[in-house]
Amino acid sequence: MKNLFKKIGALLVAAVMVLSMCTAVFAVTPATITVNNLDAKATISYLEIIVPDQTKETGWAFANGAAAKFHEVDGWAELTDQQIIWKLIKFKNENATVPSGITAATASQFQAAMTNVETLTFKSDANVKGNKISANTAGVYAIKAITTDTDNYAYSPMAAFVSFGTYTDVPTALTDVTVNAKRRTITIEKTSSETDGVVEINKEVTYTVKTNIPYITDDIENVKYTITDTIEGADYSVDKAGELAVSVKIGDKEATNRTVKVTTTQDGKKQFVLDLSDVAVDRKNANADVVISYKAIVKSEKVENTVKPGDGTHTFTPETNTLYTGKITMTKTDDTKENPVALENAGFVIYREETTKVEGKETKKTHYAIVKKDDTKANNEYVVTGWTESLDTAKADNNLIITGKNGEAVVRGLDDSYTYNFKEIKAPEGYSVNTRDSVATWKDAGNNVTAKDREGTASMSDTKLNSLPSTGGMGTYLFTIIGVVVMAGAAGAFFISRRKGSEE
Repeated sequence: MKNLFKKIGALLVAAVMVLSMCTAVFAVTPATITVNNLDAKATISYLEIIVPDQTKETGWAFANGAAAKFHEVDGWAELTDQQIIWKLIKFKNENATVPSGITAATASQFQAAMTNVETLTFKSDANVKGNKISANTAGVYAIKAITTDTDNYAYSPMAAFVSFGTYTDVPTALTDVTVNAKRRTITIEKTSSETDGVVEINKEVTYTVKTNIPYITDDIENVKYTITDTIEGADYSVDKAGELAVSVKIGDKEATNRTVKVTTTQDGKKQFVLDLSDVAVDRKNANADVVISYKAIVKSEKVENTVKPGDGTHTFTPETNTLYTGKITMTKTDDTKENPVALENAGFVIYREETTKVEGKETKKTHYAIVKKDDTKANNEYVVTGWTESLDTAKADNNLIITGKNGEAVVRGLDDSYTYNFKEIKAPEGYSVNTRDSVATWKDAGNNVTAKDREGTASMSDTKLNSLPSTGGMGTYLFTIIGVVVMAGAAGAFFISRRKGSEE
């Protein structure tokens, strides 16, 4: 009897060992769910809402209270759990074989169900590490993302299906899955080719907008996504038809060109609307990077360019890029070394030289400024309105930059990336024209100098002319007196000579 118990005990131990070995064999290697496109301040949690169940006709069953949330969807209240799951299977794979009378769930129904599920208690345990979730069983996982950066981001409900390979008794070989976070809002960045924020009037600038396609929930059928760009102080570089060429790059795809119509707003600003609804309607493009670029010509001393995306539902934060023009002060004095005198009414033109290469050959062009006096300023100030290659046009009397009583003249609307020169055309009365042009120098950009405070300086001195007799002055009287004396002397000599001749 005692030996019998030993044999039974040995069999039990062996059975336990075999079962332990089977457990190891049947153990499932966890799958990893990776959630991409999260912002830096976002965290995730999860809840498995559908699990494997071989006792059910679909092979699946609701879990963790999800069934009640799916039954809250319009039209699903009277359906069984299995009927709803059949509808989800058909939604996932339209070619799946389902019982007669079962139709696929719609995107809006599934979206509504997932929104309902978010009211349940989600888990944020050791299975969550950063943007990854360790899934120990196959099934459907609901994923919730939240962020403290609520001004820029809000996330829609997400779901990940962890599948498995063929099995006999226990599901094995779980498959990793990647989910793109469904952000309802987007970030946007606007820059220009003028990286220091200083530009010249009449210069063409390239603007670049970097953003992303927002996730638009599946229940929205009439998808709308636009980028509205408004500019003040500049004109878009449109063609003869009034249309602007816009380069558009989506994700890793090649950039393509689109044309948009430019309009004028009620307050006089220029504006265009780029419609990207055709891109956003494909939910696979959700969160894809978008880069658009276009050109505009500066027309004012300050340019504000604002871009704002819109999907017809959410309020997105606009982004503005601001440009300013620089100014240069020319100071005119005489050439006295100590305490030079400021000279009024000196006339200048300002110009810059540009070297370009055409077919390997360098060509140098001189651009002279066309200016307009700012009569609102007491200290002679001028604003650049355009440029010409004709010196004759630039040195016309109505285009000269004239110094004031303090010997200064200010020219606004300039770019600190250029070197400008002042050419004297007209010297003050009593002084000679200085034929050596003055090169302007931009002040140090450091010391917290902002773009709107960018300034430069230039200076020039003139030499005073030597004094000469004036018409009608003492010089004339002197010549007259001398002439009369000479003539009188000649006449006297003539009469004396005749008298002597008659006496003989």
